Amino acid sequence: AGLIRLLMQHNPSGEMFEGLDLNNPRRVEKAAIRCISTEKSYSQLRAEFLALPEPLTDYDKEVWLVSRPTEELKDRNRKRVDRMLQEGLIEEVRGLIDMGFEHNPSACGAIGYREVLEFLNGNISEQNLAEQIYVHTNQLMRKQRTWFRKQIPIHREVPGS
Repeated sequence: AGLIRLLMQHNPSGEMFEGLDLNNPRRVEKAAIRCISTEKSYSQLRAEFLALPEPLTDYDKEVWLVSRPTEELKDRNRKRVDRMLQEGLIEEVRGLIDMGFEHNPSACGAIGYREVLEFLNGNISEQNLAEQIYVHTNQLMRKQRTWFRKQIPIHREVPGS
């Protein structure tokens, strides 16, 4: 709410923030910083961005999606999570805490780190730690796959090896 108020202070009254996810504090903060540093409103900055020429228009472009079956990705994810924990993820996070890691919301909110923080704070049992990381990674994977399919025109899909 405070970031949105700050952003509104640097924009004409009643301006809509089209294209900006007001529920995403990082994006609101970045928009506010851009408005303040350029002394332009959000709508001015957005209009300037949308007016930029499309890059590489002189070239034919194709997007190839390298894909794997969902079950294979989930299996790879589970093995990766187990390997991260075996190779010292908990100890890594303890060391990062000593360096002030918890004051960086982006870093300590990252999948894997945030679950270990929850574990170290006593909110997740050691038995549930790997499962929480696994589930959250699968959720992100599903969101990313959906985003790519909806946002980027795919010309060819090829199986990953």
